[in-house]
Amino acid sequence: MTARRLGPRDDALWQALWDRARAEAPAAFASARETGAMAWRRDTARAFVWEEEGQPLATGLWCRDEDPGRPDRGWVEAVYVLPAARGRRIADRLLAALASDAAGSGMAELWLEVGRNNTAAQRAYARAGFGPAPEAAARRDEIALMRRLEPCAPAG
Repeated sequence: MTARRLGPRDDALWQALWDRARAEAPAAFASARETGAMAWRRDTARAFVWEEEGQPLATGLWCRDEDPGRPDRGWVEAVYVLPAARGRRIADRLLAALASDAAGSGMAELWLEVGRNNTAAQRAYARAGFGPAPEAAARRDEIALMRRLEPCAPAG
């Protein structure tokens, strides 16, 4: 069981997981900034997949804030756990990997937006240390959450 950073050869894997997420929960992924394989290929994004015995069970990414005034803020996006893998706290471990990587990349905090009615995801984010964002201006159907990060060694 491990989180693995996606690389250039993982376009098909990302696309397959993205397509499943969009098919299962189109409203949850409708506000994503980009679709398909290009989302994780941005220079500012780092995507991961959680695998067990070589099988992908979950995915997610974090990216740097686009506001040049916030170079130490990252955003968590596109977190998805396959239905058969839910209830096993895989999201917790994936979010921990994203946070560790973000901290190692110089981020001081991670932010995300989650649907107001998506209580399962809200619980997972709370377990991972996310709480209400103080200066949030989330959309009407979403809430903004954030987590402060502890500095750590640079990510590889």
